[in-house]
Amino acid sequence: MEFLSQIRNVRNVRIEIFNEIQESTYPLLIFGAGEIADHTIRLLEKKQIKINDVFISEGEGNGNRIRGYEVKSLQYILEKYKKVNVIVAFANFKNGISEVKQYFGDVVKSIFVLDDVYQNNYYSYDFVEKNAFFFEQVYNSLSDDLSKKTYIEFINTKISGDPSKLYDYARIEEFYTVDNLITFSEGEVFLDCGTYSGDTIELFYRKFRDVWDKVHVVAFEPDSNNLDLLSNMLNRENINNVEIVPKGVWNYNNKLYFNSDAQVSAVTGSGITSIDVVSIDDYCKELQPITFIKMDIEGAEMEALMGAVETIKKYRPKLAISIYHKPEDIFLIPRFLKMLVPEYKFFVRQHKYISVDLVLYAVI
Repeated sequence: MEFLSQIRNVRNVRIEIFNEIQESTYPLLIFGAGEIADHTIRLLEKKQIKINDVFISEGEGNGNRIRGYEVKSLQYILEKYKKVNVIVAFANFKNGISEVKQYFGDVVKSIFVLDDVYQNNYYSYDFVEKNAFFFEQVYNSLSDDLSKKTYIEFINTKISGDPSKLYDYARIEEFYTVDNLITFSEGEVFLDCGTYSGDTIELFYRKFRDVWDKVHVVAFEPDSNNLDLLSNMLNRENINNVEIVPKGVWNYNNKLYFNSDAQVSAVTGSGITSIDVVSIDDYCKELQPITFIKMDIEGAEMEALMGAVETIKKYRPKLAISIYHKPEDIFLIPRFLKMLVPEYKFFVRQHKYISVDLVLYAVI
């Protein structure tokens, strides 16, 4: 198999990283104070790994705190420690590694990068080998060389835990507008499933402002905190033509349990909050033809697509679907969509330097 011959059967480097950290006598520092650092600290806390300090390279930290740790300045760290281990915990980890080497020199014993600190969602080689037929089908259906190389390196990263090769395929600044795969024209009807703060709506508004008066957006977002962020953004940017639906999307209309935090909101089997969910087929029956659907809904994409079968078959809209939340999504979702609309052309693009934010683009 052409596909399987490109997959590396290697041990996940996280095992060695955690072993080395736990066996080391040197202090452990977290370099970074944003979203990735937050999730890195959570992961280490679950593994009962001691963190000595959190720092940034610019500024004084300004008394900011992250998960109970005061963010220290680089100067403070260099004055305090004689030998350290450092985890680089921000998006552009290669730049971070270079900075640590520059600032610390011989003071740093080891520099670590943890790949997916959000979901800790990895594959085994056996999982890929077992499903090689399905992976191969999707690989062969991809429409350009960049998609195929990205697909392979994403899978290899999920096996190895080492994102260094995937880094080169990341298209960070072009989320959803990459390579003009998704464009807007007059009469566009855009379903934004998992709207979060409205960042995608704002992105498209800025890029396609000239036709926005003739665009209609339906924003599905069940989390009340995110809805506040969305409303604030729409008011701040004076964006019109957005219909807010305070519900999740699912394969049928129902009430489900829901977990929410600052970065991730997800439907679960049990949770502290119940939410209403709706199927796209049911909600959009009265809308004019749907032209674009975006989904980033923390693992509920397959269920939501099952609730959009008739809409997709009827209108064949452009799609931008996250396919990284569950291991099977990376082959189940493309195969499902190809069954619904055989004419779809598939592209995949990687939108972070680590193995999250892999998006499948489907266009006619």
